[in-house]
Amino acid sequence: MFLLLGPLTAALAEFGPNLAEVMRYPAYEQWRLLTIGKYIEHTDFFSIYQWLAGAYIRVSMALFLIMEVFKGKTNNVKLGILFAVGFLMVVISIVPFSNFKFLHVSQTFYYPGAFYFLLLLSAFFVYRHFHQI
Repeated sequence: MFLLLGPLTAALAEFGPNLAEVMRYPAYEQWRLLTIGKYIEHTDFFSIYQWLAGAYIRVSMALFLIMEVFKGKTNNVKLGILFAVGFLMVVISIVPFSNFKFLHVSQTFYYPGAFYFLLLLSAFFVYRHFHQI
């Protein structure tokens, strides 16, 4: 959540809502605006560090939370699930997408699918919580 709010509010403040909405990598553009003193202007390489650190934290948290969901399973089952999810993450990250295709797939499939999946998952946990008592 905090990894999203900082760049989001900065993009809205620096570029406005219309321009920030169409940017795929707003953090890269934000680092391009930064200058340090008179002579250091090209600080956009810091965006790669920010991107990699954020990706590492997100992937680590996702894998940790997946293992927490399967807490009662044996270690072999958990390792199998971990390798399957990791393999799926690698395969999805290798597939090349153009910006237009990425936005289309995100808006048409990913966001609605993630919304309904999280809604069903929340309903399942609420049901499980109230029927265990």
